[in-house]
Amino acid sequence: MCISVITFSNVLKAEDQSGTENTVEQYLDEIHRLEVRYGPRHEAIGENLINLAKLYDAQGDKLKRRETLKQALQIHRLNYGLDSKDQLPIIEQLIADNLVLEDWQALDRNYDYLYWINRRIYGVDSLELLPVLNRVLEWKQNVVKQDLFGNPDIMNIQVVELLRKIQQIRNKHLGESAALFKRTVFY
Repeated sequence: MCISVITFSNVLKAEDQSGTENTVEQYLDEIHRLEVRYGPRHEAIGENLINLAKLYDAQGDKLKRRETLKQALQIHRLNYGLDSKDQLPIIEQLIADNLVLEDWQALDRNYDYLYWINRRIYGVDSLELLPVLNRVLEWKQNVVKQDLFGNPDIMNIQVVELLRKIQQIRNKHLGESAALFKRTVFY
């Protein structure tokens, strides 16, 4: 059972030799072939989608890149579970794309999902959550300050809950007088 994945470097090499620019079509054809042969959630489809997203990024097409990454994320979740650590790079790419596209609601959902996955991976009171909590807190504060979307009262409640969670984790692991306390202070 040989599964082929068109890698970005192989496609570029083939492109250099033939001089044609049909790489998007090559990825789409390979994805279709894999779907027909192995079903729509085969892991090689996700890998090809990630490579296709890189190609869309190189072409400057952020919308197609984002949609392709969302498909890759879905396939990854189906194959490896909702709390797989390996999906974090895909979510980080989606966060970056939503920031560029100024899709604030999607960005908020992705930050919430990033936090949720990290809680599942590390535990709800883990010290490893602090960097993610600080990032999410900073984002939520920006939403309120810049009035980007939604109800500011609801967003303020979320900010307060994040602040409480950060304080709870710091107190549990570091204590109020710990030397690291000042280094984990949010922005």
